[in-house]
Amino acid sequence: MPVSIDIQEEWMLSIMETTGENKRFMIEDRSGQPVGMTGIYGINWIHRTCEFGVFIGVKEEQGKGYGSEAYRIMEGFGGKYLNLRKIKVFVVKENAAAVTMYRKLGFRQAGELQDERFINGRYCSVLILEKLLGGG
Repeated sequence: MPVSIDIQEEWMLSIMETTGENKRFMIEDRSGQPVGMTGIYGINWIHRTCEFGVFIGVKEEQGKGYGSEAYRIMEGFGGKYLNLRKIKVFVVKENAAAVTMYRKLGFRQAGELQDERFINGRYCSVLILEKLLGGG
């Protein structure tokens, strides 16, 4: 949907803010070129939980391990420096590559949201996956 330049600027500032409940970072390839973003979101400091997200926007770089590496770095950061005990992800059920990646990283399915997201003209279900961190 169209937005004003003021709204766009506010959104960009919120993306760069890393002191609150969200920690966002760029993902670079081996030569230092940006290929995507990652982060932990909705940090609940009382329950010590958060959500994880990753997006590799350069199609040619997808499937090269950047998502898994980003997750491992963020898990270490979240556990060691933020004292988090659980990370959750919400992934479209039909995104087989993402589901496989998260399962290999030790996530287990906690639930499923039926027809949750409207993508390409139809509703898709979303899996809720979670992982308890060591010492949690």
